[in-house]
Amino acid sequence: MGSPQLLAFLYQYNLPFFYLIMPTTKQIGDYFETKAKEFYIKNNYECLSENYRYGRREIDLIFKKNDLLIFVEVKYRNSMTFGYPEDWVDQKKQTLLEECADFFIEEYNWFGNIRFDIVAYLKKKNKAERKIFVDVFG
Repeated sequence: MGSPQLLAFLYQYNLPFFYLIMPTTKQIGDYFETKAKEFYIKNNYECLSENYRYGRREIDLIFKKNDLLIFVEVKYRNSMTFGYPEDWVDQKKQTLLEECADFFIEEYNWFGNIRFDIVAYLKKKNKAERKIFVDVFG
């Protein structure tokens, strides 16, 4: 739906025009993944991959620092209605992350240490509070 059609649609159904500027869930996710990436890079981690995929599995960010490979899952919630962001990394998600990491390790021919981090963003008032959970599956 192009801009003229979208404007007509909004007008026809009496919808507010903020729909024109509301970011999609993917855009919000990409934004917070970028913020997490910036944090790790600022702390001297080397980014090896973003949105690494193996089949239907995905790891948001992969970093390297010295002899350590870090797999990072980024989660964002705009409220606590359904719990904390980090709570959404359940056993099923952990298994998918580990399977994807195994493939990356094999592909990258990695023999060093690894860890899994969760970077959780929770909207509080007009800001997103960041919490980093280090070595969550260790």
